Amino acid sequence: MANSDIEIEYKDRDFCKEIFPLLEENDTKRIDFILDWTWVLYPKANEYLRELERAYRQKKSIRMRGALLIGPPAIGKTSLIQEFIDQNIDLTDKTKRWDFLYVEAPEKPSIKALYLEILSRCNINAIWGTAEQLKQRVIRSLGDLDVKMLFIDEIHNLLTAQSERVLTQCRNALKGLSNRLQIPIILIGTELAKEVIEGDPQVRNRYPIFELTPWENDEDFESLLYTLESRLPLRKASNIFVTPIREKIHEISYGILGNVAIIVKESAIEAIETGKEKITLGIIEKLRKLGLFQF
Repeated sequence: MANSDIEIEYKDRDFCKEIFPLLEENDTKRIDFILDWTWVLYPKANEYLRELERAYRQKKSIRMRGALLIGPPAIGKTSLIQEFIDQNIDLTDKTKRWDFLYVEAPEKPSIKALYLEILSRCNINAIWGTAEQLKQRVIRSLGDLDVKMLFIDEIHNLLTAQSERVLTQCRNALKGLSNRLQIPIILIGTELAKEVIEGDPQVRNRYPIFELTPWENDEDFESLLYTLESRLPLRKASNIFVTPIREKIHEISYGILGNVAIIVKESAIEAIETGKEKITLGIIEKLRKLGLFQF
């Protein structure tokens, strides 16, 4: 396709700067690009990123302010955290390697298992010790590595323990780590964690809750789809942000960002492979019938 043709086709459209060179690439390279991108910045995400930045920049104290980021699965919580880390980490400075430590809470609600997971992420093999001994080793290790911010994903695994004793241990562990390390701790999980955090005033004060909710089919959702289309190296305009395609994507995805991304990416790949070069209702319905959008 000649450059002049591209200009005519896209003269009234906005694209990310890296898209135009891709329009003349072969199908494989364009599909690889679609498969690779995992993050799209949208207005609400900027608000959450600013809150994380405030937590990161605060001065050290024994009552560090963290955050609890909650929402249903696939809503974009983990992607948001990864974007924040990517924006702030300095990969050229090896001494900054451990500035941000990301761990997943173990499926079994056990404080020892949490400590072991943290140590494992620090490349420390530890299988022994009481909970207190492991706690001290975690504090020492994170201090030695000069960790600046700790992220604990899937925190609902710990905070929804049936045993009140285990739940108390988990709450105390969070407070203890924050006090001793004097770093912000960011908790990420589903809505199951919200009630537990709100039920303990001391914990609640340290972890203001930020909730990611499903998208309504409104102007914000239209803007999101417009942004997504601007990152697609398709040679024809899909206009997925316009009714009725927008309504269909919202219906199938339930307004869940991760589901939206899957629908758009898979449909865009199908558009390239079939030579249609744009996402259509027919493509979306075809892939839905094939079972690709079983959310």
